[in-house]
Amino acid sequence: MPEPISKECTMCKRVLFVTAETFQRNRTKPDGRQSQCRACDFWAKSATWEQGWNRLKRAHMPPSRWSQEGYMAKLFSCGRVFVPEVNDSAPVCFWCGNAVNAWARASAKGGGGGHWMDRIDPSRGHEEENCRPSCIPCNVTRGRTNAMRWRERIKLLDADYRAAGYPFIQWDQEGAQDWKRVTILDLSAFVVPIAPVEDPQLHLFGGAP
Repeated sequence: MPEPISKECTMCKRVLFVTAETFQRNRTKPDGRQSQCRACDFWAKSATWEQGWNRLKRAHMPPSRWSQEGYMAKLFSCGRVFVPEVNDSAPVCFWCGNAVNAWARASAKGGGGGHWMDRIDPSRGHEEENCRPSCIPCNVTRGRTNAMRWRERIKLLDADYRAAGYPFIQWDQEGAQDWKRVTILDLSAFVVPIAPVEDPQLHLFGGAP
């Protein structure tokens, strides 16, 4: 089967020109390309919230009081950040307000990992009422710091960076942690333009203006 000039991504539903930038090669597919565009493929690997639930179960069960539905509700309990590149949204970190998967270690592949949950009271377990959604830098950097003290520190950090012209905390400039900002590919330049479809009933009103 010859390689198509364009194809629709099965995840974001955009029709994109087929290039090395838009679709990875996959010999198992009839057309030789992945079904998802590169942006969505990255997003699927870094933001599979169901995987977060599985990691939580493996690492900190038995939270028999939890359910996957409860985990998902808790994960998005602080709101959503819309990500236009993949036409999807991400949960908001309870501490700093970033998307929970906005940052990762520079040595890590993809956009995050873990289960995106932090404990309000570090002396207690990962019980549903004791957990809030958290980005990885907040979770790791906070350690066992008291919740109120950490919240105050985050407010000060956020104010400092906003005063310097940044829209969010620049974790890669904080401490010795090896953080990187996760960026999602912008493939808007490869979207196939769609010609407007003329309404067949338009001629009844004198045609198109």
